[in-house]
Amino acid sequence: MKISRELDGPDRAPGESHFRAACALSDLLRTTRTMHGLSQEDVAFKAGLAVVTYGSLERGQSRNGGFANPTLDTFLRVFDALSVAVVAQPATTERVSVPPVRWSYQLRTGTGQG
Repeated sequence: MKISRELDGPDRAPGESHFRAACALSDLLRTTRTMHGLSQEDVAFKAGLAVVTYGSLERGQSRNGGFANPTLDTFLRVFDALSVAVVAQPATTERVSVPPVRWSYQLRTGTGQG
């Protein structure tokens, strides 16, 4: 599964790429958490988050009803708690002023439980 962050284009409704990214992140979090046999409380504790905050990320929604929009710090702490390595790489080698980014993930070899 890949998570991509794309700029809104002329053929997309404003916010559509954000919605797709939030849904992909939500699916990835839930799938990875259950694969490790962890509860939402376990992941929230390991990441140093409130359970309600982690739950909103897993639902893809913020507490005010908008799309989930975690900070980079939160994103990295959650993936660390789930033993997921995050790699950012340019989606293109062409020189652009704001390069698009493709997010991918890899599970670490350990279980993350210790």
